[in-house]
Amino acid sequence: MEKKLKNILYILIAVFLLFVSNFLVIKPILKNKDKESLEYNDKTKITALEKQCDKQQKLYSKYSLVLKDVNTKSQEWFKVNLKSDLVIKFQYYNKNSEISKLNITVNDRRIENDEEFFEYDKFKINFHLYGETLVIEHLRSYDHIPFIKIIDLTTGSMKNLSSAEDFYVNEVLVNEYGVKVSYSRLTSKINYFLEKKETNIPFRVGSNNVSLNICDKNLWPEDLKNLDYVYFDMDYLYQDDIIDFNNPNITNMRKLDAFLAPYLKEFTNICKNNN
Repeated sequence: MEKKLKNILYILIAVFLLFVSNFLVIKPILKNKDKESLEYNDKTKITALEKQCDKQQKLYSKYSLVLKDVNTKSQEWFKVNLKSDLVIKFQYYNKNSEISKLNITVNDRRIENDEEFFEYDKFKINFHLYGETLVIEHLRSYDHIPFIKIIDLTTGSMKNLSSAEDFYVNEVLVNEYGVKVSYSRLTSKINYFLEKKETNIPFRVGSNNVSLNICDKNLWPEDLKNLDYVYFDMDYLYQDDIIDFNNPNITNMRKLDAFLAPYLKEFTNICKNNN
């Protein structure tokens, strides 16, 4: 009996030691091994990528990547030199087989972000230079808005697009004229709801989501119809060789009727098919 108790005790001790070694030794080693693929240092393998100038006008330039035999499945670091004093390094960290996170630095300064990118959207990066302002534009498919980051190369300061209370960014256009951002009270572009053949479209009004029935105007909520506007553009204009991201122009403000007018024909077809 005593021998059996000793054997049981030895087994319990062995299990306990295995448990301790797993948490104190094995897991930290694996964790550090994974972490090495996320951080850049002087010993990190890095692949230089070519760039091409897609558009140039005075001090504005748009660059895109030239990809030759790039292994999009790898987690290696890549580098692109936009100018002698402007170096961008980035890496896609694969969360799973479909989704990646983006690690990116500008002149070795890390750009913090929580963005996720699908496998088919990797490397869809454009770089827009407005004098000493860099706009990084990472495109996404299926009408999803791009990831935008704005960097002042003189001061090193970084900023995102402005937010607006009760409004969502539905579209971003970046070109030689500046950056145009379209906002509406819809969580997504109206085309998204039309493609899904939705008959009820959600609008944000204050802290509530208000459903608008496109098939019956008599059912439209009064608090939504009476709003001063449900859509507007915010224009960051590139003028006199400078773009001022602190003073955008608010344009194209639309009330509900004006906003929906271009889509009435599509509404009619959707409603016919749902009857």
